[in-house]
Amino acid sequence: MLLFHTVVNSADFSAPLIVLPFNEALEDSAGYKISARVTDDGGIETVSLHYRTIGSEDDFQVIPLVPDRSEGFYSAVLPADQLLRPGIEYYVEAKDRASNISQEPFPDQPRQVFYASAQAPVKTGDAGSSTKKWWWIGLGVLATGALLAAANNDGGDSGDTGATLSIEAPAP
Repeated sequence: MLLFHTVVNSADFSAPLIVLPFNEALEDSAGYKISARVTDDGGIETVSLHYRTIGSEDDFQVIPLVPDRSEGFYSAVLPADQLLRPGIEYYVEAKDRASNISQEPFPDQPRQVFYASAQAPVKTGDAGSSTKKWWWIGLGVLATGALLAAANNDGGDSGDTGATLSIEAPAP
């Protein structure tokens, strides 16, 4: 009787799972702790925080998040002198032992944390601009329909082969 013993290693193709808790607002003259719960079946190799001032076009600064006392939690404290107004934007990146990487949130849509005394920026614009846009779209559809109807040759001998439509309106 022959017995074969085979060792099977399963490949790890799943990236770490990152969960970010709700963040409190920044306070004047106080450091700011950022935490993340990071888990992976194969084990975590590194967890890093990528942060910068909100609105900055500079590259993100990177610091390691270190294991906290609670299992699966990683954290770092940003010194108060690095926290400029209006606040910070950040994301967390984790790499497991199989070199799978995940980011939360995505770097092009980082999480933002504002100072308690600062208000989040409000997108401004003309409140009626959406209505105007739809008015112009409707007018364009009507004009196109009128041109197509006028250019339609119904088989008669009218001799007219084209149509002109002029629309004068104020600029939107």
